[in-house]
Amino acid sequence: MFCEMKKGMLKRRGFSLIETVVAMAIMGALLGGSVPLVLQSLGAKRDGVTLERMTAIHEAIVGDTALGESGFLGDIGGFPGALSDLVSRPAGLSAFAFYTNNIGYGWRGPYLELEFGTLKDGWGSAFQYSTADGLPEGQIRSAGRDDTFGTSDDIVFPYLPAGEKVEKNAPLLVTVQVDDTSVAADLQGGGIPNPRESTIKVYYASNGAEAATPFQTSASGTGFDDVGFVFTTHHGLHAVEYSFENDAGGVTTNLFTVELVGGVQSNIVFRHPQSGHIIP
Repeated sequence: MFCEMKKGMLKRRGFSLIETVVAMAIMGALLGGSVPLVLQSLGAKRDGVTLERMTAIHEAIVGDTALGESGFLGDIGGFPGALSDLVSRPAGLSAFAFYTNNIGYGWRGPYLELEFGTLKDGWGSAFQYSTADGLPEGQIRSAGRDDTFGTSDDIVFPYLPAGEKVEKNAPLLVTVQVDDTSVAADLQGGGIPNPRESTIKVYYASNGAEAATPFQTSASGTGFDDVGFVFTTHHGLHAVEYSFENDAGGVTTNLFTVELVGGVQSNIVFRHPQSGHIIP
């Protein structure tokens, strides 16, 4: 009888084939339901990493005005030809130096740290950044989760409506307001307040080196005149110089610094009062 009880207990300790199959099916269902969730979570994390890196690259290109950083664009005067230009100075680009009004131009990178593979997306694929890839200038593209460019899961940053591009230039309006000679003559005993031989210059970066655009103009007329021009140039800091022949026969020069942000116009007005000086 003891043997029969022992055999019964042994039988109860085991699992039948049906019980085993059912248990495996339940485990498979549970695992099958969790795998998509794990993959979805991993994909979302890599999406986040990709966007963080694209944002960092974009800021390295255009700078951060809140931090007073002009980025590659402000230092060089144009967009990088390749993302690698943000990491190492390419041949032909001038090294950083200070110029007029203590404004610096030239390559002062690296603009990016590469310890986490910044030039690749969250899936380890290199970003596209080129008009040859069909991208508007200044945009960055990731192939997304399927690692294939041109599909619906591509990530483009910054997002822009069709036909638009990242603005790298902005108009700068420089105006010189001068008094009429006859009015000033009554106040100054026949002086010549109108600036003569006037020169307006905007200093900007060209391939990392400083360049200047001179504009020669005269300042005469009746009443209160405006003499000036609109000059479109790259985002970043610029020195604006206005010089003229003063009443004493010498040259008076005034310098002003202006910061341009892509697409936003800035204005500078130099006023010429009866005293014969220019006030920015």
